[in-house]
Amino acid sequence: MPKYTIIIAGATYEIYSRGRAAAVKAAYVQHVNKPVSPQVTFLRYQKGAVIYQVSSQEFGQFDAIVTQQ
Repeated sequence: MPKYTIIIAGATYEIYSRGRAAAVKAAYVQHVNKPVSPQVTFLRYQKGAVIYQVSSQEFGQFDAIVTQQ
């Protein structure tokens, strides 16, 4: 499984996952420290990274910067 580094609101998470979107969901759950089911939306590609928007009604939305190691 690939290892992804996800940055959400300045906090960095390292997640092993089969895909980027699943890694973003897992990082968001760690970020808010609650068992939520966030919605993940692709925003754009950036040099060396992919930007997603991740949100839930309880905790709002964040941009997530994802790189693969």
